[in-house]
Amino acid sequence: MSESAREGALVVGGSEAERSRWAAALADLVDPVAAADGTEALERVGPGTEILLVHRDLPGRTATELVAAVRERGITVRAALLTPETPETDVVERGFDAWLLTPVEEGLLQQTVEGLLACRRYDRAIADLYALASEQATEEAETMEVRERIEAARANADAALEAVESIDREALLANSPAAFRDDHA
Repeated sequence: MSESAREGALVVGGSEAERSRWAAALADLVDPVAAADGTEALERVGPGTEILLVHRDLPGRTATELVAAVRERGITVRAALLTPETPETDVVERGFDAWLLTPVEEGLLQQTVEGLLACRRYDRAIADLYALASEQATEEAETMEVRERIEAARANADAALEAVESIDREALLANSPAAFRDDHA
């Protein structure tokens, strides 16, 4: 992803008022796109989509089926389940990285998306590092340019890991604002 491109978030399901409120709350963090149901979501999802926020009650398909369908298209996303009730099953086993109890406070929604973005940035940084290491291994002579790119990729991966490590995953999965410590940047 280029430095100038903003990450995208797809907000799916819920009422029109909820989708509008959630998208507005995220406008300073990401480029939010709203979809009323799973069919519309699959039409709107694309390579710039980094985050899925999916309401539990989707017409036509389950939230779990939607996340799986997006990933089957080769689009790597982090996903949060928006639900009016505490989930009875493990959300991670269902393909979600977090869940939020609705109605969700704007600050918690933003913090959750920031945490999910940190995880996606780490995913990308590690993928970039492996790609560069592979490129280096296939070249006959190691060049200064490749070494510099590898060092930059390592620095990006380290910074992304630091951001991910600042997230308390247990608190995040427990729908708690305590998941986000003040010491992360």
